[in-house]
Amino acid sequence: MSKLMAFLISVVALALVASPSPAVAANVSLLDDSRDAKAEFDITRATFANNGDVLSVKARFRNLKSDGVQIVGLHFRPRGYGRSFVASTLRHADGSVTADLYRLNGATSSLMDCTVGARWRPDQDVVSIKVPQNCLPKHRLQFVSAYTDRGDGSQGEPADGTSTVQVPYK
Repeated sequence: MSKLMAFLISVVALALVASPSPAVAANVSLLDDSRDAKAEFDITRATFANNGDVLSVKARFRNLKSDGVQIVGLHFRPRGYGRSFVASTLRHADGSVTADLYRLNGATSSLMDCTVGARWRPDQDVVSIKVPQNCLPKHRLQFVSAYTDRGDGSQGEPADGTSTVQVPYK
């Protein structure tokens, strides 16, 4: 397993343990503390949706740069299902973008066969991730959060993440 995945798994596990009780709503939009990370890594708002087609997040940043390596992820766990998942999009040094879905298995992860949609819009300070419902084991209430970090396998700052919230299936 790469250092990046090991780091991501540890960040997600820590976020789940440290998160307060989730809030419940149909589509959830939440504000994150502004200026709690470097501008290009500072998530200021995250909007989550869980509908008939996709589970998604639209993460808005204070000042998303148009270059440089960076990862943005959607962490989720279906209610009543023991495992968590991470859909992540990575902007590479050459500007190309990839997106993948991982099933977390304790301290390890496995890549899933699923086409995850990702769109980087630095001109609008937005990154969106969409996971098709047919890739999910359960179509129901999801506990979700978003995160970002350098994406190069380094640990620590700069990084940012949102609280965990509940998003019912519509």
